[in-house]
Amino acid sequence: MVASSNNLADDTWYLDSRASHHLTQNMGNLTSSTPYTGIDKVIIGNGKHLSISNTGSQRLVSNSHSFQLKKVFHVSFISANLISVAKFCSDNNALIKFRSNSFFVKDLHTKKVFAQGRFGNGLYRFPVLNNKKMAYIDVNNYSTFHSHSFSTVDNKVEI
Repeated sequence: MVASSNNLADDTWYLDSRASHHLTQNMGNLTSSTPYTGIDKVIIGNGKHLSISNTGSQRLVSNSHSFQLKKVFHVSFISANLISVAKFCSDNNALIKFRSNSFFVKDLHTKKVFAQGRFGNGLYRFPVLNNKKMAYIDVNNYSTFHSHSFSTVDNKVEI
């Protein structure tokens, strides 16, 4: 991962098998955030030490499942949002199977596929529905709602 001073607020998340923690460049990606008061720094590939500004969590919603990222570090000068593969699997009781051009997120016990993504430009991009395209709904008549061909995850539908 390379540091960048030209960060754009981006909702794209990438799997990183070498990351020890989840990292985001955008504080807006955190829920229930708190200022980081520790002394630890994030060391990136070129050896630079970057400060951690805040910690929080994030929920990533794919087409059929939502995933929790616990203890996400907000680091302003990274160039992308990173998912620690080890922490992701632990946080979500899941496993990730990598292939040369794709990956699958599976339930650890049943092996049911919860999400799949593609490899491109040297990165495994996590398939997240854009939060700006999500709406929260309240369903009074659940059977009527499901007679339409909507896919819901935690009372959300894609618009």
